[in-house]
This record gives sequence, C-alpha cells and structure tokens, in this order.
Amino acid sequence: MRAVAHHQKGELAEARATYQQVLAREPAHAESLHYLGMLRFQAGDLSVALPLVEKSIALRPREGSFRTNLGILLAAMGRVSEAIAAYRYAIALAPGTPEPLYNLGRAYEQVGQNDLAIAAYRQAVGLQPLFAKAWGNLGVVLRTQGRWQEAVAACREALRLQPDLLGARANLANALSDCGQFDDAIRLYHEALGVAPEHSVFVGDSPREDIVGAHAAGMRAIWIRSREFPLGDVQPDAIIETLPELLPLLEHWRA
Repeated sequence: MRAVAHHQKGELAEARATYQQVLAREPAHAESLHYLGMLRFQAGDLSVALPLVEKSIALRPREGSFRTNLGILLAAMGRVSEAIAAYRYAIALAPGTPEPLYNLGRAYEQVGQNDLAIAAYRQAVGLQPLFAKAWGNLGVVLRTQGRWQEAVAACREALRLQPDLLGARANLANALSDCGQFDDAIRLYHEALGVAPEHSVFVGDSPREDIVGAHAAGMRAIWIRSREFPLGDVQPDAIIETLPELLPLLEHWRA
C-alpha cells in the first residue's frame, strides 16, 4: 500500500494525504483508519488517534498488530491497565509474536510490576533472540531487582546485537559498576559520551571506588567530602563539600 510506504519512510504528510484519499473512497478501510490513527499519534494528537485506532479494531478485531498499537497509544495516554489488557489480547491472537510481549514488559515496568516485566521480556527474547531492545530493557529491570550478574549479561547481549542502541553502553556500565567492575564501567561511560578520559572528570564520595577507579581510567577525580567514606591516603584532584561548588571549580580548571 502506497500510504504505508510513505509512512515507513517518514514521509508523514504524503502518508496522511494518501490515507485520507483511500478513506474518501472507502470509509471502512481498516488499514487506512488504523495507520492514520498511528500517524496522528506520532503527531501528538492522541484524542484524534484513539477513535481511529478503535474503529479499525472494530472492523478487524482479530488483527494482533492493531491491538499492540492500541496498547502503545493507551500507555502514552496514561491508561496503563487498559494497555496491558490490549497487549495480552494481542499475545492471545498471535502467541509467537515478540512485539506485544516487549510492550507488555514496558507497561509492567510503568506500574512497578518488575517480576512480570522480567517474565515478559524473557518471553520476547525467547521468541526473538536478536531483539536488542528487549535484552536492554531486561537488563535494566534486572538491575533494579539487584540481580546484577544477570543484568550485565542481558546488557552485554543488547550491546552486542545493536552497538548503536540508545543507552546500551550506559546501561551496561551501570550494571558493571553495580558488580564492582569499575574500570570497565568507566571505559563504557567514556564510549557512551564520546569523550576521552583525559578530558573527563569523575565526581564521587567513595575514595576507593570513585577516586581510585577514575584515576586508573585516566580521568581526573573530585571527591565530595563524606563522613561515611573517609579519604584515607587516597589523593583526589580536588575536594568539594557540595555539588554547587563543582561548576566554579571546573571553570577554574578550564581557565
């Protein structure tokens, strides 16, 4: 369908015009109604998008992808319990499809049901082992549960599958830091930021984990004075009492 081709290429004005031309001839054309609704969703017109998507589902009630997109729309409107119901309906219609499971996991995260989110993401990657976003989200949720080694493994897989995946390096760095692998974590933070170590500054309150780790990675390190973590014989590049002192210090270093 020409309108869908325009839509997939990001030619939204052309797609909208073509969907409307089809609907002028055939008002009950389910696909045009549905994707016009999703186009309006992309434009932020949620109140316009929802009736179009709902009408398309009334015409094709057993189309699983329509149910998944309905869930995405409802979740964006804050109607997460309804979104979960839509995703579960989509899964029942097409149990071998990973996308509704991925979105179900995201919805469970929104309502703090992390165990269910983990289960949904695991099912998604079980169906599609190359699903980098699902691996990445799985790693993030595992980390919130304190399951750090599992989080590292999931985040590594996401980065392996899609090296340019947004947030993948930072997520893996966070998980490695949780496991005490600070040198590897700092290296990944540098990669994520695209900044060389000698042009970077690490700020922390733990002399051993923050200051020593930063120096080992070739960074300058600033210690925020902490009663919980005495400085001992560790030598930071600077010491501050509060974060508002940080910017003037950095400006001084740049001068």
